[in-house]
Amino acid sequence: MVHRTQPTPRSCDFLEVMGTSDIEPSSRFLVWLIDDRDTVVVRAAADVSSAVRTARAYCAAWGARVQYIEGPDGRIVDRADWEPSMTGPHPLPYVYTVELRSPRATGRDELVSALWTSTDLDEALRWRDMLPDDLRGRSLVVSNAPDGHYPTAP
Repeated sequence: MVHRTQPTPRSCDFLEVMGTSDIEPSSRFLVWLIDDRDTVVVRAAADVSSAVRTARAYCAAWGARVQYIEGPDGRIVDRADWEPSMTGPHPLPYVYTVELRSPRATGRDELVSALWTSTDLDEALRWRDMLPDDLRGRSLVVSNAPDGHYPTAP
């Protein structure tokens, strides 16, 4: 099993596919991945190159593998059109995770749930801002940035 730098949210596919992103449904690509725990995860992208960037980030963060990339027309994009771009010298995008922590009253028994992830920091911050005030105060946006610096709460 791969050491995971980011937890896989278990219920965010609906938010990803139908959420507040700037991607028009008529031009949306879907990246279908299976993580190292055999969980199927779907991520949206605006075009094939964005889909590849998204796939690279999640493959690195979750030990995932890309099953396929679905085009806006519902057809599967030919592997030969995107697979060569999965490797190379390009830096990996960061994965930003919106985390919700249990109340402080739990002390050392604190639990953390990964609510949602994105390779776009602004999008992650928008999702965090959608939480009710009482939960927003217990939520964080964290990243897998190799320098150890994480975005701070606004």
